[in-house]
Amino acid sequence: MKRLVARLLVVAAFALILATGCGNEAPLGGATASAPQQRDKSIKAEAAQTSASPSSVADESPLYTFASVSSGLWHTCGLSADGAAVCWGNNKNGQSSPPQNEPFKSVSAGGHHSCGARVADGAAACWGNNEYGQSLPPQNETFASVSAGLWHSCGVSVDGATVCWGNNEYGQSLPPQNETFASVSVGGQHSCGLRADGVVMCWGRNDYGEASPPQDETFVSVSAGWEHTCGLRADAADMLARLQRTSEPPAAWHAPGVRLLGFCRVLPLAIDALVHLMPVCVHLWASSWSRGV
Repeated sequence: MKRLVARLLVVAAFALILATGCGNEAPLGGATASAPQQRDKSIKAEAAQTSASPSSVADESPLYTFASVSSGLWHTCGLSADGAAVCWGNNKNGQSSPPQNEPFKSVSAGGHHSCGARVADGAAACWGNNEYGQSLPPQNETFASVSAGLWHSCGVSVDGATVCWGNNEYGQSLPPQNETFASVSVGGQHSCGLRADGVVMCWGRNDYGEASPPQDETFVSVSAGWEHTCGLRADAADMLARLQRTSEPPAAWHAPGVRLLGFCRVLPLAIDALVHLMPVCVHLWASSWSRGV
């Protein structure tokens, strides 16, 4: 019976998520969302114009086996099993044209540019738009990984230090001092780093709570998006036990009709030895977290 209840709760949760989505809401403090909406309209209009031209879209690539993949604004890049960077999608700024015959250990697709950390010397290489210097990484750093955002980029050096370059209008290119990170993820106009102890720290724009991670959570990975951020928790067994014990339906975790914004938590649920990823986005409003579990 418990197994059936757990299954029904998971199905209901997925249905709720699909029905409500994670759309844009008013930002913190009651300000309007006109500025982000105008940015969205401008970028979408630009993409509509460029995508109509065959020359602006990268040619289809042959089949690859990928070790990782990264989705940008209007293009995608993947790291093949042999270390080659392969990109596809919009290519107006050359963001889908990575260096040839250059093996990488990580690759990241951003707004209108892409970056990768080379295998040979750990140097960062970027290609595409460079309006804000986001494609000009420092040449005296050895990176373990890099992340490309909208108009800025960041990388984690081999000693754990985070280095950012590009646009810094909101402090998104100024990582915390004296902090070391296992990984870093760059979003629209904010950045987030994951420490070795699982704590997430973010910096930059925070209109929608995207740079305000939960302070009592630990994560195994983090991903910064346009105006939101998600982290992956590893407490699957504990979450499943809660689902089996509670009589509270998932709908109570998130009020119907209220769209989600800000930080999300992603909890893997193990059901019948199958791992399902269920995003449980925590609604952030008036600087306070509405705890769902």
